[in-house]
Amino acid sequence: MTFVAPDTVEYARELIMPMLREMVNRLASGSRLAISYHFGWRDEERCPANVNGGKAIRPALTLLGAEACGVDPQMALPAAAAVELVHEFSLVHDDLMDRDAPRRHRATVWAEYSSAWHATRVRCCLRPGERTPERARDLRSLVELGGCRMDVAG
Repeated sequence: MTFVAPDTVEYARELIMPMLREMVNRLASGSRLAISYHFGWRDEERCPANVNGGKAIRPALTLLGAEACGVDPQMALPAAAAVELVHEFSLVHDDLMDRDAPRRHRATVWAEYSSAWHATRVRCCLRPGERTPERARDLRSLVELGGCRMDVAG
C-alpha cells in the first residue's frame, strides 16, 4: 500500500479548489447550488459553509504523477480537477443508486435536492443529442475546465 503524505494531499487540495470553484460557478444555478453543497461550500440553508469536501487523494496523485514525469504540477491542474469532478460525480450517483442518505456526516445531494435533480443531470450526460440551454451551459463548463473549447448549440 502506498502512503500519500497529508501535506501533499493538502497542497493538492489548495491548488485545485480555486479551479473547481471557478468551474462550478459557471454552471446553471440549480447545478451550482447542489454541487457546491456536495463539495461542502454550502450548507442545507444554501449559505456559504466550509465543510471538508473529501480527501482529494486522486488530484494529489495526478499532480504527483505529473511531477514524477518532470511536468510542472501547475500544468496538470485541469487534469487533477477533472479527475476530482468525475470521482465526486460517481459518489453522488452511487449515493442515489444505493439510497444512501448521509455522506460526510450530512445529507447526501440526492436527499437534500431530490433524486429528480440528479436524474436530470445524469440524463444530460447520457443523452448527447438532447439540446437545452442548461445542458449546453453545463457541458461547456465541463469541457472548458479541461482546457478545451467547444461550440455547444443552445
